[in-house]
Amino acid sequence: MSDKKNKQIYVALGRVSKPHGVRGEVAVQLFAETSELLRGDVAVSRCDEGPPTGTMKVETSRMHHQQVLLRFAGVEDRTMAEALRGLYLLATREELPELSEEEAYITDIMGLRVVAEEEGRAPREIGVITGVAAPAGQELWTITTPTGEEVLLPAVPEFVLDIDLTAEIAVIAPPPGLLDLYLGKR
Repeated sequence: MSDKKNKQIYVALGRVSKPHGVRGEVAVQLFAETSELLRGDVAVSRCDEGPPTGTMKVETSRMHHQQVLLRFAGVEDRTMAEALRGLYLLATREELPELSEEEAYITDIMGLRVVAEEEGRAPREIGVITGVAAPAGQELWTITTPTGEEVLLPAVPEFVLDIDLTAEIAVIAPPPGLLDLYLGKR
């Protein structure tokens, strides 16, 4: 892992996506499996890396249709909540729970080089992980090729063979035809 990633003290837990209702609640795109760290004073910033620009006190937190809704102290209406759109919610690495050897934080896999091992082909470098989403609860990686093409890969054990944070590489075994679909016959 690069020095930059090792020294990154703050990790984005989520991002305010939009206001919810008229009483100051906001919907949060969660980057973690749990919203447990989004309690009390939460560090906030307009970018997902670097030190926070301030803190906000979470007054209420609840789940609603598979998203987290938060209400911050002092945010009383939809207009005030709208001003929070795009705000990142941060935690220090020390606040984060310990991971098993099979787990990695999203922030740690961003930027990893991706190598594909496909049957009948020599291993080939595809690109780098530039995005991670979890629509319908399934993690989905966006891999951007050197030419700017994007490949979407479900990050399931059958397709992700290894993540080596030290070597900064992810080895995948995509389902037959997936890469051809995105990249054409190469």
